[in-house]
Amino acid sequence: MMITSLQRLSIRIQLFLLTLAITLPFVVMLGLFLNHELKQLHKEAYAKVQIIANNSASDIASRLHRYQQTLLRIASRPQVKALDPQHCDPLLKEFVQLSPEFTTLSLRDKNAQPICSYLSQPPSTRQLEQFPWFTEAIQTQHFTLGDADVGSSSGRWVAVLAQPVFNPALGGLLILPLDLLKFSKDVFHSTPAQTIITVIDQRNIIALHSGDAATWIGQKTKYTTSARPNELSIIKNEDGISRLNSFATVPGTKWRVFAGIPEAEVFAEYTQYLWYSLTLSIIFLILALLLAWRISIFIIQPISRLVRTARQVAEGDTHTRASVDGPLEIKAVAKQFNGMLDAWQHSEAVRYDSALHTQTILDNMADAVITINQRGIIESFNQAASAIFGYSHAEITGKNISLLMPEPHRSHHDSYLQNYQSSEARIIGVPREVEGLRKNGQLFPMSLSVSKINLTGRITFIGLIRDITQNRENEQEIRRLAFYDPLTGLANRRLLADRLRQAMITSARNGQHGALMFLDLDHFKQLNDNLGHDLGDLLLQQVAERLQNCVREGDSVARLGGDEFVVLLEELSTNPHEAVTQTELIASKILEELGLPYALNEHVYSSTPSIGIVLFLEDLESMEELLKKADVAMYQAKSAGRNTARFFDPVMQAAAAAHDESVRDLRRGFAGQEFVLQYQVQVDNNGEITGAEALVRWNHPERGLVAPLEFIPLAEETGIILPLGQWVLETACNQLHQWSLQPLTANWSMAVNVSALQFTQANFVEHVSYALKKTGVNPRKLKLELTESMLIDDIEDIIDKMNHLKKQGVSFSLDDFGTGYSSLSNLKQLPLDQLKIDQSFVQDIMSDPSDAIIARAIIVLGHSLGLKVIAEGVETQEQRDFLMVIGCVAFQGNYFGKPLFAHELNMQTDPGDAAASSI
Repeated sequence: MMITSLQRLSIRIQLFLLTLAITLPFVVMLGLFLNHELKQLHKEAYAKVQIIANNSASDIASRLHRYQQTLLRIASRPQVKALDPQHCDPLLKEFVQLSPEFTTLSLRDKNAQPICSYLSQPPSTRQLEQFPWFTEAIQTQHFTLGDADVGSSSGRWVAVLAQPVFNPALGGLLILPLDLLKFSKDVFHSTPAQTIITVIDQRNIIALHSGDAATWIGQKTKYTTSARPNELSIIKNEDGISRLNSFATVPGTKWRVFAGIPEAEVFAEYTQYLWYSLTLSIIFLILALLLAWRISIFIIQPISRLVRTARQVAEGDTHTRASVDGPLEIKAVAKQFNGMLDAWQHSEAVRYDSALHTQTILDNMADAVITINQRGIIESFNQAASAIFGYSHAEITGKNISLLMPEPHRSHHDSYLQNYQSSEARIIGVPREVEGLRKNGQLFPMSLSVSKINLTGRITFIGLIRDITQNRENEQEIRRLAFYDPLTGLANRRLLADRLRQAMITSARNGQHGALMFLDLDHFKQLNDNLGHDLGDLLLQQVAERLQNCVREGDSVARLGGDEFVVLLEELSTNPHEAVTQTELIASKILEELGLPYALNEHVYSSTPSIGIVLFLEDLESMEELLKKADVAMYQAKSAGRNTARFFDPVMQAAAAAHDESVRDLRRGFAGQEFVLQYQVQVDNNGEITGAEALVRWNHPERGLVAPLEFIPLAEETGIILPLGQWVLETACNQLHQWSLQPLTANWSMAVNVSALQFTQANFVEHVSYALKKTGVNPRKLKLELTESMLIDDIEDIIDKMNHLKKQGVSFSLDDFGTGYSSLSNLKQLPLDQLKIDQSFVQDIMSDPSDAIIARAIIVLGHSLGLKVIAEGVETQEQRDFLMVIGCVAFQGNYFGKPLFAHELNMQTDPGDAAASSI
């Protein structure tokens, strides 16, 4: 087993191991010898330091014993034994002067009261009683050595020597403070510099020190008093130097002596020998290794070149070749290696061409192609995949495919791969739509088809992916266009039909009513004509938003087109009266909300809706029938003054049907040129004809001549009034031109009525100018009659158009004056030429004083504004005469001539005859 392991190692390592195996015994023998020498040196050093410790302890004990004997002799003196302060003070003073190592000496009784002392102020009783040595000396009556402490009188570190005085009756104690600093210098004056002797008391306080005693005496030490005598150890002393230490006890005391000599001094010779031995060993080892290294170079160098060539090939340099040199065996290996490289390079070129061909196909595919292994690691990633997911090939290759998946699929992907066999039938080869995750965190829909290939037992999955975001957006756009109004985003007719059908089915199931509201914005066409379609569209968008805020959740709002909206209410009460009440509440809310002002860019616009409502129950009627009924009710709301809501009833349906028929008949009549003009003359106060008013009639094939009151409102409602009004204008101008060619009628003027819708057209001035130019008529002979209702909206635009036409010579008359709501300020601004008194005031002017007053006021007003005044509807001579009396000078009515066709009017040249014939 060991031989097999060695064979796996390189030749160089085997040579090194052989060298180490040869040199290792010599190294072991040298180590054993050095270890023996070290142990012997230890024994000698320990003996030396123990001697120092014991000698120091003996010396200290000897000195203390001498002090004890001295104190014992003093205590034996009669003066001291008698505790006589008069005789003992000189004795003590003499003793201290003869012994300079002592600072003071005092005698105390057993209660610590001072008897005599060398000091003039001895310490107090309370201070001495607290020390253990005092108590011990009194109790034992033996010589006692105290611990190191600071003297209260000298301020220096001292140790107290206490000797009892043998006086059985009084008891006493000689107290001698020993100056520890002086004592240390005296004891250790001959101690070598690097040898440290430390004496500690029982509190681990340094009492004596052979070095810097002034610094260390009184310091707490790391030596312990619990150490056994003659115990040896290596300790780093206070000066940071490691020393070989030994411990001894000072006989007769509790002090301990620690002696230490520097470790470096002890082992200096040994260390020098050790380094010498190690240096020789290392040199020998290096020489052996160098020899092994040199041998390995001769053996390994050819092999290393071969390995280096293999590494270069592995790193991509497929053109390099191994050098054929060295031993014969290595040459043979190099030749075989080069031959293998040639064969591999050829096969690799073939494989590369095939892979390049395949990758080119993949990169030019519109769909993403991703391959992963059985662990989900991405192995290939074509350009389409990079474009779809946002990762480059280098970024994503080698990463897990779950990186391209959103949660929760990302967390579960590993289990998908582990268990794919159980779901292989529904995953492999089956296209499906899932969500993908781009690099930027965006989710997108994609179509995924997975295939599996097995090459020599290695399973690879191929994913074919297509980004279907655009397809989804197209589908949504198609659905939006199919079911929603593009301007407002509301449901369109198709979606409304579907929701109404569902509402009817629900109504049939639960018996609850539903309601359909048909809304039309009042005067919306005027907004489009005056302010443009952009603001009209903006209004429709704001109306749609307000409608959605008015209905309940579950109700629907739709736009059918133009300014027509439909609101579908569902799940109303089963009671029809309650259902009507609920619908009325919502309709009132809609009227209130839509009646608020709208901010259309810089314009503030007010609009109101007209609402038609029809209730339904079950599915008894079609959507078209319900819409027709709601439409009829809406027109009834418009007829009721607009800005209101009306419910459908059968009478309204009949009127709506008649209305629809009238609209069709009107369009047919205009297309068939059934409209004609009649003319009614206008005369002055002398009865002379000054002109005529063009009056349009519908020459119906069944009904005969139809009066304007029966078809003009319908024409304005349907917009036919615009082409009809232009036809009237051009036909009247053409007739005016014909009259200008006849002497009797050459000075006649022509009055033509203009509808409000026609006048509000932006190109109205151009249309009038075109008619004048086309017929060649004198513009000064043309008089356009306006109604007061036209003056309600955009008075500035009206004045501007009138001024443009006035510059061409066209004059203006205000028709039906007194029946509208025009203000005097507006009237003053308008460039009018004439006021026309409405026939409703003329008809009863002889019998109704109010009509007479109004007529007189109109005449006075007209004259004050510099306007001519004409009265229409004059039927009798009495009416004419009264009007002349109050100041009217122009007249029109059947009294002067009924409306006639042009050829009939040409035959009537004498107004008097006409008046006589009419009477």
